[in-house]
Amino acid sequence: MNMKVPVYFVIPDPNSFPSGGNIYNQNFLFALRKLGATVHALTWDFFKKNPYLSDAVYIFDTLYLPQLTELSKRQSNGRSYLLVHHLKSLFPPEGKSSQTVFLQEEKTVLQWVDGFMTTSAYTTNYLQRNGLSQPIITIPPALTFSVVSSSVRQPAPINALLVANWVKRKGILTFLETLALKVLLLKEQATTIHLVGAQHLEPAYTQQCQKLLTDAQLEEIVRVHGAVPPNRISAFYQQSNLFISTSLMETYGMALQEAKAFGLPILAMRGGNIKQHITEGVNGFIFSEISALVQQLLHLGSHPKTLKRLLDGGQKSLTDNSYSWEVAATKSLHFLQGQ
Repeated sequence: MNMKVPVYFVIPDPNSFPSGGNIYNQNFLFALRKLGATVHALTWDFFKKNPYLSDAVYIFDTLYLPQLTELSKRQSNGRSYLLVHHLKSLFPPEGKSSQTVFLQEEKTVLQWVDGFMTTSAYTTNYLQRNGLSQPIITIPPALTFSVVSSSVRQPAPINALLVANWVKRKGILTFLETLALKVLLLKEQATTIHLVGAQHLEPAYTQQCQKLLTDAQLEEIVRVHGAVPPNRISAFYQQSNLFISTSLMETYGMALQEAKAFGLPILAMRGGNIKQHITEGVNGFIFSEISALVQQLLHLGSHPKTLKRLLDGGQKSLTDNSYSWEVAATKSLHFLQGQ
């Protein structure tokens, strides 16, 4: 399936840093090319050195939203779409409201583009609620690896997994601070928590987390693995019997999707699209406070029958494996051709 005009994805180098957005972009492009579509991937630095073609389709990663402000002032007959992985207004900095950030930093550019590609109905609804009327297509991610059936998991002791980069939005520091208050009980229950994710993106935040791990004597409980390549991450899911998400905002939640595919029960913080991955009381629970999440973790540690029931529920709530990146790519091409 070929487009009549060239398609340019203006995205970060997928190998530049580990993130759900970069993993999504890489798999999405591969699937488009597998279908025979001619698509080009450009970084912003390369894009800005070349003319903005009037007979092309450009799809910009929202990471470049600040740079698009200047581009939006130009006249062009080209078509521009925004691939919405995240927006600053969804998790505004302290002292600013979501509406303030949207109006002051995002609205002008969002009104300029010809359409949107989102990863979830949550993001689609967010754009529409804010008065954006351009065409929108929702293209959720597919799984990035095959799921191998795991042996029956034992509900005790707890061997939990948390997959997230060490940035403030992921809530890891608050989680560690709360664990520190219960460190003796967690040791008594022989709980282990594996942290998988890049640590270099917000150095000051990472330093706070690392200091707390040492000072609070959490290193016996919390095992830090750093960034793990996608082709190795499945082993962590297979070896775990519980998944924890402390993220305060997810426009999709690829790690939760992966945990669900492996049948893992999930304890998660409320935020964005997270609730779409969990049926409360069946395959997990959602919390508004991190203290309540940790309390549930402790409860499961002393009540293995409850965790066993959630493990059974997880097996009944598995992610649909029939949805693939090729399905996602085909859907997006039909959308672009119809505009």
